[in-house]
Amino acid sequence: MAYANKQLELPHAPRFLKATMPLLQRAMLEQYHEAFIEVTLTAEVAPRAKLHRGMTHNALVALLFAANTDSARGRQMIGRLMDDVKMLYFDGGHTLKFVFNSRRLADIYAGLAFRINGTCIVLDDTEKGERDGTYRAERMKRQYAVRVYGARQIGLVALIAALNKLPEVEIVDAERPRIDPTEITDNRYLLLHFSTEDCPLALRGVTKIDFQGQMITVHHHLLQQRMPCARCYVPYHTTGFCKATAAQIPKRQEKYLRKYNGNLPSYHVGQELQYKHSDADSFINFLQTMQREVAMTSASHSHDLPQEGVATLTTTDAERLEAGDTSTTIHATTPSSEYATGSAEGDTTGPGADGFHTARRKGGGVRLEGHAVATQAKNALRKQVVHNGDFEVTEKRLRHRIQIG
Repeated sequence: MAYANKQLELPHAPRFLKATMPLLQRAMLEQYHEAFIEVTLTAEVAPRAKLHRGMTHNALVALLFAANTDSARGRQMIGRLMDDVKMLYFDGGHTLKFVFNSRRLADIYAGLAFRINGTCIVLDDTEKGERDGTYRAERMKRQYAVRVYGARQIGLVALIAALNKLPEVEIVDAERPRIDPTEITDNRYLLLHFSTEDCPLALRGVTKIDFQGQMITVHHHLLQQRMPCARCYVPYHTTGFCKATAAQIPKRQEKYLRKYNGNLPSYHVGQELQYKHSDADSFINFLQTMQREVAMTSASHSHDLPQEGVATLTTTDAERLEAGDTSTTIHATTPSSEYATGSAEGDTTGPGADGFHTARRKGGGVRLEGHAVATQAKNALRKQVVHNGDFEVTEKRLRHRIQIG
């Protein structure tokens, strides 16, 4: 009973209980220990940390050790953490999980910050005080979220109502940016939080959605640090580093583009006077009435839907994209007219037929002018045995002669 009442701090279920139980009851005890005795703290990891799902416990501990042992206090904290943490793993998305043997140990580390791969993580208790239908600030960090750009014409209310009609998609919170505009490149987005810790199946790998001619950009910022390419829609690089040719564009766009097949709800904010009420009950009734109106418009009948109130995301045919069909191409990503005179063939520096500049460079190092000539001269001098008096010319003097020449 002391073990069941959490009075014993054990790393595993006690052997003296398992020795007297049949197999199935021992398995029940192991599962009870995992669900109620162990406590898990979570930390949100930025995508620039570059962690992957297959990293082992020792590999993650090694990263923490390398990043936090630059001071005496850091070495003490990591040494204590290595003794107290039972399991450390990365979920492959954006959450690093620390499993402790008891609530007492977890409370010691709750709120502490550590460094890993150039990023800072904070250990949060997302399970304490959890109730159905409520989400604490720590819990919201675990939920999957995306940033939506270009939804100004659709509106936040209509966007949420439309996405909630997709299968297995449930949005629990939506808001505009809550951070300082000086900390980000572009704050013209809407932040959507889902009810699951992983990306919904309908939105996995999707960077563009066509809402009946209105194109929005979906940025999976928890997984990819940079915005998707506005030219080929690939989420792994920005537009300035796009190397796709004109023939490759339709196929790449088809992979990441989806078309919304369903009714797009309509919503109008109304007049300012409508939101002014004398008491809270009247204001709540007003909002509930508007909510019912949005639900009625989103549940209207459509012959394209398999059933009423359900929407789907369909892929776009690459041949129609290549042919320039306006029903499937993207109007929101058309560049300005000042780049519309470029040629796709024979002009490697100017813009292509679609108006975008194609990158012709490799990422990383830059080749300096004259570097090849200097290298050839250096190699030629190395092949010759050069003597000056009684000593041989050293490597340093060779470099000096190359610079003078």
